[in-house]
Amino acid sequence: MKAKIMILMVSLIGLSSCIKDYHGSGPKEIEFTEKNYLYEGHLYQVYIDGEIEALNIEIQVLKDKIANDLGDENTEKDLAAAAERRDGLEDDLKSIFSLEQVGIRIPPPPPPCPIPNNCDFSGLEYVLAGTGVEKIRILFFNEGGDVVGGGTIDELSPLPGAEGQINYSNLMIGDQNSPVSAIQVQVFNSDGVEERNYTVK
Repeated sequence: MKAKIMILMVSLIGLSSCIKDYHGSGPKEIEFTEKNYLYEGHLYQVYIDGEIEALNIEIQVLKDKIANDLGDENTEKDLAAAAERRDGLEDDLKSIFSLEQVGIRIPPPPPPCPIPNNCDFSGLEYVLAGTGVEKIRILFFNEGGDVVGGGTIDELSPLPGAEGQINYSNLMIGDQNSPVSAIQVQVFNSDGVEERNYTVK
């Protein structure tokens, strides 16, 4: 009797193993490296830094014009508009939280990544974004202006251990042999409204 019970138990274990193998063993554990993920917050930060730098130069040129009595009413308006835009971008910059702020210990990409011309995206597997992002479109371009990877993602999942503040999804580069020279990003909120549209070069 004991022998029959043992045979029955072994059979059930074998059957459950087969079912598990057939259906898969659930989602594989996510392992992040320096090169296999891209955080939209990093991209936006690079974009903002570049825009602020350009605005600082523009503001200084306008101030010099005014100081040398070379400006007019439009110069004053341009200066005010540039300063307002810079202030807005600086506020946006403060609102981008680092992954460490939510307790995620992920190896950061080597500097100066994610600036496209200096980064290797061949091992890219994941894209990370804040939970306010409902849909994201990321396109990678080569030097000739051709799309070499990316796409639109409208299914993001909560990242384990991120305290509900970061979502993730898969994102691959199609042509891994073609260097990336620009990344275009469109971010949409839960209402389907485009919140930002920018290009990092």
